[in-house]
Amino acid sequence: MINRQAIYSRFISCYGESTPARLARRLGGGNQTVYDWESGKTMISKVRLKKLVDEESLYWDWLIEGKEPMRRRKVAGEPCNPLDRHGVNQRLLSLFPDMSEAKLAALFGVHQTAVHKWRHDRAFVSWGALEFAVTEKEVTWNWLFEG
Repeated sequence: MINRQAIYSRFISCYGESTPARLARRLGGGNQTVYDWESGKTMISKVRLKKLVDEESLYWDWLIEGKEPMRRRKVAGEPCNPLDRHGVNQRLLSLFPDMSEAKLAALFGVHQTAVHKWRHDRAFVSWGALEFAVTEKEVTWNWLFEG
């Protein structure tokens, strides 16, 4: 199961901020949002995590699960790319090529409408679906998020 508080700890360690309030000021967000991340009430957005991954040349597997190594070798001038929702969604769905939206919804414990939105890139796949792929299909977080 995804440990939101452990992800938050790794996230905040990269920013070098000692308190949620300082992190909120640095990121230009609200204190309550950061407190919710710290407590595990909510998950840090995939987009914000992607920005950190690119800025710090991190591996998704380290950020999500704490698996070493932590950093990729940084290429000088390497750009920060936005998270490719289409790529993430299609990589996940490619693991289940013959399953209908109804069967995928039952598998992931979501409404069929959610799967339809994933298929047509109107929403990101859920953390639960991503975690299922990592656990059951033995793919890496890096592969799911970066290809």
